[in-house]
Amino acid sequence: MRRTLYTALLAFRKVLQLNPNIRIIALPELQETSDFACDTGSSLAQLREEFKGQPIDLSYLCEEWNDKKQGRFRPMTDLTEQRAFEARRIIRDGLKGTVAVVAHGGINHYFTGDWEGSSSGSGTGWKNCEYRTYKFDNPSSDMTEQAAVVETEDSVRRRFPKGDHKELTAAEQHDLRVSTEISWAADGYILLSETNHSLASNSTGKGDEK
Repeated sequence: MRRTLYTALLAFRKVLQLNPNIRIIALPELQETSDFACDTGSSLAQLREEFKGQPIDLSYLCEEWNDKKQGRFRPMTDLTEQRAFEARRIIRDGLKGTVAVVAHGGINHYFTGDWEGSSSGSGTGWKNCEYRTYKFDNPSSDMTEQAAVVETEDSVRRRFPKGDHKELTAAEQHDLRVSTEISWAADGYILLSETNHSLASNSTGKGDEK
């Protein structure tokens, strides 16, 4: 949380200076996936002391927000998916206008639902300081219910200037997510839920049969 808060303060310094009423919201649902020390947040008391006087809203944080051993912030795949959904819903239903999300690479895949390139880096396919733009433009009831986000055409063109990008189908995204989660779990970035364990076992079983 400290890293993203400092990044937001630096990246939007001029915006904050020109708009003194704007606040950076510390949203616990967007903390990184793993329970590594570098991905486990500081206590609420420490954050209040460290960021005293800064334009930061800590009201969304509860005392146990950084407890990754038990509760809803454990680094489980199903819990991570759920909190990414909750973050999208909070932003869609509770905040107005354009919202800039400053987050870590792993949780960004859950937040956006885009798993393309997710295994290309260390625990993420996002590059350092990379930005993409999304919108809540849901053509189906399922997407509306999930508060799904869709990457804008301009954002896609920034990432693929040659225009050679082929959008993945929902089935392809699902399969890519499953394989990425299994890989991340092996590296300690996340813990597999029971569903993922079953898929991993099936995958191993198929490999043994060959």
